[in-house]
Amino acid sequence: MKAIRRPDQYLRLRGDTWHYVRRVPKAVRHLDNRTLIYRSLDIDSRKVARQRRDICADEDNQRWNELMPNRFQPPPREASYRAASQLARSRGCNYKPMESLVSQDTVTDLLHRLIALEPLKDRPQPKEERDADALLGSLKTPSVTITEAMDLYLSEIVADELSNKPPE
Repeated sequence: MKAIRRPDQYLRLRGDTWHYVRRVPKAVRHLDNRTLIYRSLDIDSRKVARQRRDICADEDNQRWNELMPNRFQPPPREASYRAASQLARSRGCNYKPMESLVSQDTVTDLLHRLIALEPLKDRPQPKEERDADALLGSLKTPSVTITEAMDLYLSEIVADELSNKPPE
């Protein structure tokens, strides 16, 4: 899977609205009936559009990985942690590691998470496991090096503030 290398990769501004535009890889084009993915991000802010683009790209990569697991590499550990965190938020919980869920004084949060998993028992196995990992906190928090943290800070967090400054 191609990683996002340019800040505005897969982004197109049309009028005042940003759009996510990406070609479907040839390897899965026979399984995915689209040749071009064109999705409105419903936002005029470049910074928010980049965040939404990352979510869309992760979803597409995951979908293609499910279609052809032998062809595409599984998502890196950081991406799976981010996806689990987003999935937990979509279910009404914040992602917490299992150790912190078990060590809390009250078990109401853990019970709430188990109740949220109840309707998922009829779903296909891999998706149920992914939801359980997200709600029960079984993924390990990825470690980040100082270099990676600095690159993330400069490329995503303060990219807009640094865009008009000279390189030195």
